[in-house]
Amino acid sequence: MYAFKDDDVENIDLNYSISRLKFINSKVQNKKIKAKVLRHIAYEYLLKEEILIDIDNFLFEFKRISENLQINDEIQELYKNIVQLQIGKKIPQFELFSTKGELTKSNKINSKKKLIYTFWSVKQDSHKNSLFNRIFKIIEQNNQDYTFICININEDESEWLESIKKIPSSKSINHFKSKYFDDMSKKMILNNLNKIVITNKNGIILDISDIAKLEMNNY
Repeated sequence: MYAFKDDDVENIDLNYSISRLKFINSKVQNKKIKAKVLRHIAYEYLLKEEILIDIDNFLFEFKRISENLQINDEIQELYKNIVQLQIGKKIPQFELFSTKGELTKSNKINSKKKLIYTFWSVKQDSHKNSLFNRIFKIIEQNNQDYTFICININEDESEWLESIKKIPSSKSINHFKSKYFDDMSKKMILNNLNKIVITNKNGIILDISDIAKLEMNNY
């Protein structure tokens, strides 16, 4: 998923984003407003850019311009998490509850198959139904290939367990609930619930994509 560009290839997104930083810095006088807008630009760029060397260049310019130390630390943490969530790296460690109430860690899940980490909420019925419909279609096509790690992001355990009862059971699906959603969300850069992370049986990241793309690639 991530790669480096040749030095002579211009990154339009990088240049445009840095220009935006410089424009806000020169035109906005109110420090609070400036800090918020700079933060927005940083999140917008870092969450969509796939090339690490360009992220480094952007971050250098951002730190040079931004004077809000709290926001700078927040953006630095986002950058650190992006670096850790790369193909070839071990999946980040965060805590999960099983349906039996047992606590485990993401990097301790054992499997003989590839693992696909997916995320869903009890509060979003349409997304939940769409997600599991796609999962079952993928299982039908590649039953021997994957084990789905379906992670619920809600706090209410009883509501989660009740919702699972409405989902058909499958040996290819393991249900978990995040213990600390904020921690997991940051480490997995969970900016949308269609995101999936695929690892091998040892937890090494093979791909970062979304469930719709995975479904299409299986047909």
